[in-house]
Amino acid sequence: MSAVASKRARSGLKGTKIGRVRRKVRGQRCKKWFNFRHVLVAVGAFVLLASLTTRLEEDDKMIEDLRKAEIHPSRLGKLNKSATDGQIRQDSVARRKIADNLTGTVSSQTKHQQWKSQTQLNHVGVAQNNSAPESNQCAGSLRRPKYNTVTLSDLQSKVLAVGAPKGGATITTQLMLKHWNLIDVALEYSTWVHDYRNEMYKQKQFRPQKCKDVCGLAQWTCFKIIRSPFDRAVSSFIHTSRTEIFRKFPELLKLLKEKVSQQQSESGGVAAPSIPKRQWGTLVTFELFIKALRMRQLKFRRSPLDDHFLPQADDDCLIESSGARFVDHIPLEALEASLVVFNETRGIFLNSTDLTSHHYVVKGSTSMDRTNAISGKDRPEKASNQLQHPSVDVSSIPSARLFVKGSNGSAKLGKSASPSAKLAFPYESFFVNTAVNAEFCALYCQDILLYANMCNQDMFQLPAESDKPYHVNNEIEVIQGICGRERKRIQLICGDSYDFFQ
Repeated sequence: MSAVASKRARSGLKGTKIGRVRRKVRGQRCKKWFNFRHVLVAVGAFVLLASLTTRLEEDDKMIEDLRKAEIHPSRLGKLNKSATDGQIRQDSVARRKIADNLTGTVSSQTKHQQWKSQTQLNHVGVAQNNSAPESNQCAGSLRRPKYNTVTLSDLQSKVLAVGAPKGGATITTQLMLKHWNLIDVALEYSTWVHDYRNEMYKQKQFRPQKCKDVCGLAQWTCFKIIRSPFDRAVSSFIHTSRTEIFRKFPELLKLLKEKVSQQQSESGGVAAPSIPKRQWGTLVTFELFIKALRMRQLKFRRSPLDDHFLPQADDDCLIESSGARFVDHIPLEALEASLVVFNETRGIFLNSTDLTSHHYVVKGSTSMDRTNAISGKDRPEKASNQLQHPSVDVSSIPSARLFVKGSNGSAKLGKSASPSAKLAFPYESFFVNTAVNAEFCALYCQDILLYANMCNQDMFQLPAESDKPYHVNNEIEVIQGICGRERKRIQLICGDSYDFFQ
């Protein structure tokens, strides 16, 4: 039968029962084939995705191995085709010169240049002899965040600045905006500089970078400002209790609910005035705050704005013992002196003059005035090295009773504190209760270790008497004085087992 005749025969069966059966069978076959093709496409996509993931993991591992071996990835044409032999030779020559200078083979270099070259060589990959805690020493500490929430980077100048909330985030933002001549623009945009920082993130040049991605590269300079673990913990407690953060802190809310219920049950049948939930923050004590942090540590989970009280140490920007990912750490308590040393060592000029943060203005008197230390109005080396031993334990006093009304600080303690109220007690008064101290030291062990490693950095060590630069010498002594004071606080509050200083 010819094709035409066969077609006519089939068309004649369209309205018959046989034709309907044939169409049904043909539709089922097409449906099965269609489903089978979907399965094939899904399997192929899965295989392709698995192979790409494996390739990316291999590339990341290779880059990490290259960093540990002090080989820049741009030396491999596979990773960066723009690298030329001339650039590689230039890098090798520079390394040889630094090595020659350190061994004293180049007699024309001054002692100052030798010291500077030594710290620069440590920056690009020489292993750091940072002290490490004993095994399981920090096993009971709060889990540190994976990444920092406040980072400012510039792809053009290859600078990365990091700060933790309540640990210098505002100062870090102001410092970099001033470095880029954008501080006036930022203040015109908003009096809160973080608004402009978030706006800058939309630009490719200032898009946030991670420490693990850039800080191991020789072209990049990375630094992180950190604060005393004791001062930051008290500041975090105050900020949490006086803002909406306490309402986003589930463990703290649970403890506050129990406290309110207990107060009502202890009223002896008298109808106690109900406290609105929005005012529960006035009932928070430092002891209750630490207890809530222990609950978070036992069953860790993230919550909104918890970076204000989680450790400022993080998994991304730690000081590595291998030196593969080195991030310079700068103490907030000696910011001006540290920046002088940092500018001399890294060749990047940062100026903290006239910068301040309202977070450090209304706090009570402590071992040193932090606002003046930041702005440089009162050099910290003038303060006494003797620590004050407070006789009053304020760890169990509700936050609303810790502030005085009025700017002169002469009024009595009030039941509620306005944002302009001043803390009536020094920070050391929060660390009198030994039980609270033990919990605090265990929870913030990672931050105590981080501060010790910061003080042990090579650029903050005094070279031999004949080698040290004169204009940096005094600043290093200031930093060492601050580190010495913090070490005494650690020994006094936490004990010698937390002394991670060399």
